[in-house]
Amino acid sequence: MHTNALLLASLAFVASAPTSASSSEGDALAIRAEKLHVGDGTVIENGIVVFEAGVITEVGKGAPVPKGVVLIEHAGHLSAGLIALREHAGAVGESNDSTRAVMDEADLSYAYRPNHSEVQGLLAEGITTFVLAPRPGSLVGGLCAVAKTGSEVISRRAYLSICTGANGLTSNRFPTSLQGSQAELERRFSWPQGVFATAVKGELPVMLDGGSSRTEVQHAIAFARRHGLKGILVGSTRLGEMAAKIRAAGLGVALSSYSPSTGRRVVEGAVALAEMQVPFGFALGSPNNHPANLRLTAAACIRGGLKSGEALKALTSTAARLAGVGDKVGSIQVGLAADMVLWSGEPTDPGSRVMAVYVDGDEVFRAEDDENGDDK
Repeated sequence: MHTNALLLASLAFVASAPTSASSSEGDALAIRAEKLHVGDGTVIENGIVVFEAGVITEVGKGAPVPKGVVLIEHAGHLSAGLIALREHAGAVGESNDSTRAVMDEADLSYAYRPNHSEVQGLLAEGITTFVLAPRPGSLVGGLCAVAKTGSEVISRRAYLSICTGANGLTSNRFPTSLQGSQAELERRFSWPQGVFATAVKGELPVMLDGGSSRTEVQHAIAFARRHGLKGILVGSTRLGEMAAKIRAAGLGVALSSYSPSTGRRVVEGAVALAEMQVPFGFALGSPNNHPANLRLTAAACIRGGLKSGEALKALTSTAARLAGVGDKVGSIQVGLAADMVLWSGEPTDPGSRVMAVYVDGDEVFRAEDDENGDDK
């Protein structure tokens, strides 16, 4: 049992500070953390971040705090909010249609419900942005959206979701075979119309689910190269085995969540992708996977040999870049959104707690004291 001294210190406000703080209405705020993770691997000791109207205005060890601005002293770590590259929370059953194999114009942004309990549950794990994607089961699932957790959609056309593997098949709907589904996709991308033409031109990235087998993944990579598609590969634990081919195709990766049955491949995949300098982030897929799995998967990869700095970038800045929103979120940089997490320790340490979360400068989550005043 620990005393509440750490918790009180880590969230202590200056004497005049309010219990809950935000900057969305124009008031500037500042936070000084023992360690500030910028997002590019840089860690600033006793770093200060100042933000106003939801936007970061100053960052640095000696960043000036304007007169009259509340300064929050945090005895712990600060990072940008975490980003999940494939998530289903908040779509409320609208992310799939069992009667249609191809939903190329389906826009997932209209399905987003920011106040849904599944979405709110992400905040407690420090996830402030995610790619809202259709659940597996369709040949073409539609247009993925990038959403702020509990807030707004910031990109409506992040990816076109397609599946070249068996995950897009059902027994009672055309196509019913893997060969048939691959032929149908080949037809649509060889003579492209609508969003397919936009993807072939390189103007719309794809979220490409290649299936689980090695053969399926190889086909997915070859399909992307053949049609000049850009974007990310998802849905397989074998992506690390083909890191060189993925890099040659110019694709990124969203690694699957760690599980006892697939964990070794996920971990080895992360290390292999990092060595080949293939950009990657982490998928989540709640509610099937608990929101904590995003960070726990990164922690497992670190134990397997991935550098902690690379893991944190995969959870923040690299994920933001892959999702096409690196100019808005994912780093603690001047001009970007004040989406931040205060941690009790190292962000990628599974023993660290989320102490507070800010989205667009608003405090949207705060860890509660235990009733007896102790932090167990």
